Amino acid sequence: MADTETVQFNSTAYTQESVNNMSEADLLQLRNLVAENLGVARIKNFKDHAQAKDATWKALQKFAGTAEADLANSTDTKAGKKPAAPKEPKEPRHVKGAEPATVKRPTRGMFRKIEKIKEPDRVKERWNNYTDGMTVLETIEGANMTPLDIYWYAENGFVKLHDPTDEEFQAGVDAWYQRNGLENPNAAKKKREEERAKKAEEAKAKKEADAKAKADAKAKKDAEKAEAKAAADKAKADKKAADDKAKADAAAAKTA
Repeated sequence: MADTETVQFNSTAYTQESVNNMSEADLLQLRNLVAENLGVARIKNFKDHAQAKDATWKALQKFAGTAEADLANSTDTKAGKKPAAPKEPKEPRHVKGAEPATVKRPTRGMFRKIEKIKEPDRVKERWNNYTDGMTVLETIEGANMTPLDIYWYAENGFVKLHDPTDEEFQAGVDAWYQRNGLENPNAAKKKREEERAKKAEEAKAKKEADAKAKADAKAKKDAEKAEAKAAADKAKADKKAADDKAKADAAAAKTA
């Protein structure tokens, strides 16, 4: 990536240069906040400042590729502008980010559920719009809501975010695609896998049937061959017995 690349996060524009100029403590705080937004594990510390800069910038780049980043990038901060030091969100009367946003494809982190712990002392204009059990996805798509509120609440201990189970995530994704009238790529993939498995089973069954038919034909041919040989052997034995009897009868007649 070019050094001029800008990543918008929590109303702040970050560049690799601005990240490199941050302290290790600030980098740890920023990296863990991005990790919370992405639904991945937090870390306690970095090995050194070089790792801190590299890991934090990579986390910001990863965030930039998510649907939640699309929402964050809808703020008025201009790309390329030298970012100010990270500030706690103020309590605006209206923010563009609180308008319903379109999700391109739901991620696992969007199905984390909110648990309210205590009411915040600020940034609470929309606090009552969020309820226990609500998902991050609902705050993205809902009116007068924004996941940026939730991430700030979580960072400051006002809410907890609970990761979905595999079953909850799959059910949530299926319901989202159905609700939006879109093809579920997971369902389409599963269907393709089922079709491939069915074709493989059919091919296996045909191969086994062909092998059985071949074996049956060989067994029949061998049986017919054995039967013909047995008949020939019997005819030969019968002829020999008849010849022997005829000779014996002729010899008896001569001596009578």
